[in-house]
Amino acid sequence: MLQSLTPILIASPVHRSGTTLLQRLLCSTPNTLIFGETLANDMTFYFSMLHNKQMLLGGEDNWRAQQLEKVLNGDVNDWIPDIMPDKDWLLSRSEQTIYEYLKGFADYAQQHGRPLWGTKLPAWQPGMIRVLLNSMPKSKLLYIVRDLKSCVRSAKLIGYCHTAADVQQYAQMWLANLQAISTYIPKESLLYIDYQRLCEQPGQVIDEIENFTDAQPIDRSVMQYRINNYDRKRDTPPELNTDEQTIVERYQALLT
Repeated sequence: MLQSLTPILIASPVHRSGTTLLQRLLCSTPNTLIFGETLANDMTFYFSMLHNKQMLLGGEDNWRAQQLEKVLNGDVNDWIPDIMPDKDWLLSRSEQTIYEYLKGFADYAQQHGRPLWGTKLPAWQPGMIRVLLNSMPKSKLLYIVRDLKSCVRSAKLIGYCHTAADVQQYAQMWLANLQAISTYIPKESLLYIDYQRLCEQPGQVIDEIENFTDAQPIDRSVMQYRINNYDRKRDTPPELNTDEQTIVERYQALLT
C-alpha cells in the first residue's frame, strides 16, 4: 500500500532555507500541489508511530496476542495490561490507516487536476526522511541548502535566534542535518538545490527541478517575488555580531 504513494518531499537542514519558495514554484505548475507543513508534521507523527510499532513488535513472540486469545476464551485471571491483536494484523492495520490518510491528499490534488502532490517541512529530521523514503520508495526529495550566514541572518529577523547560544544551536542543526542527509538518503531519490544558485541561475535550476519531479511547466516569474512571511514584508535581515560571525565561520568550515 504505502509503496504505491509518490509524494514530492521538500526539506532543508534548518528553517529560513527556501522551502516555501520551492513550494510556490511547484504549485505554480498546473499539475502539482504541494501541501503545507501540517501534512508533513502528520507524516512524521504517523510514521513515527508505525516505526515504533515495527520495532516493538518485530522481534517478539506475539505474547500479547496469546494473552488476548486466553481472554477471548474466558481466562481473565492473569496480568493483562497490554493485550493486543496479532502483530501482523496490527501492523497491517496501522499501514492501512496511514495509507488511506495520505491517499486522501493525493486524491484531493487529483480532483483539482493536479496528479502530482507532496508536502514540505524545513529542518525535517534526516532519520524521519529516511523512514519516509523507505516506506514510500517512489517518493522524491528536494533538499534545499542555503549558506549558514544567510540562514542565521534571516532567522534573527523573525526572532528565531536571540543570543549567541541560539546561533550555536542553530548552526549545530544546520551542520548535523546536512551531514546526515548525505549519509542516509540514496542519491536516486534526492535532488540537492543550492539556494544561491537558484537565485542566480533560476532557469537552469528550475529545469533540473522539472526534470526530477515532472512538475511542469514551472512559472519562472515566481522568482521575482520574495515573500518572507504571512504579512509579505521584506525587512533587511540584521548583520551578525562578532560572536555570531565566529560561530557561523566555524560551522561553515566544518562542512568543507
